[in-house]
Amino acid sequence: RIENKFEIGNQASRMSTIVFTDGRPPVVINTHVSLVNSSWGTPVSNDGSKIFVGRWPSLLAVYDCFTGERLWKIKEGRLTHTIIYDDFVIIVKRETSIIKADINNGNILNRINSWSIRHVSKLDEKHLLIAGIGRYTVVIDVETFEKVRKYDNKTVNPRQCHTLIVLNAELKNNNLVISGFEESSSDQDTKKFTRVIDPEFYK
Repeated sequence: RIENKFEIGNQASRMSTIVFTDGRPPVVINTHVSLVNSSWGTPVSNDGSKIFVGRWPSLLAVYDCFTGERLWKIKEGRLTHTIIYDDFVIIVKRETSIIKADINNGNILNRINSWSIRHVSKLDEKHLLIAGIGRYTVVIDVETFEKVRKYDNKTVNPRQCHTLIVLNAELKNNNLVISGFEESSSDQDTKKFTRVIDPEFYK
């Protein structure tokens, strides 16, 4: 497996460089990485052969790490970040869609549309948490894209805060834990929170 690091080059020349830590010469890719996408990172496939470069607000481009050749692209606006699995990728379209695409050719395999998506986290190799499917936070099976868990607002936001921002979700042993910031309407004080919303996730 190849270990590599992605470095943003000269923005004016629209050049970016992949630097391999195994001593091979760098591969120069003629592309542009936006500040929005670079803040999410530029992930590499699990086998180290492909790199995923977001070009906000227009598209996601996928390049061969060995040759620099562009392999495929998905031309949709407002794509923020990409979550990597072995055979497919999950692409998050800001606030509106979750897209599942074949990792080798970019063919769209499935899609969830919602105008209220606020956060997406990979929980394990089978489950993805999405905050903001209507008034619910849901967990989907990434193979079928079917909902396997659904949590209402009382579970996710028991203090009924005016503002709640989920920044992370993870499985700790059998507990599904979310964390972020919340602000109550009474004291208008923003506080960090960490909350178990499912104590028996694998039940």
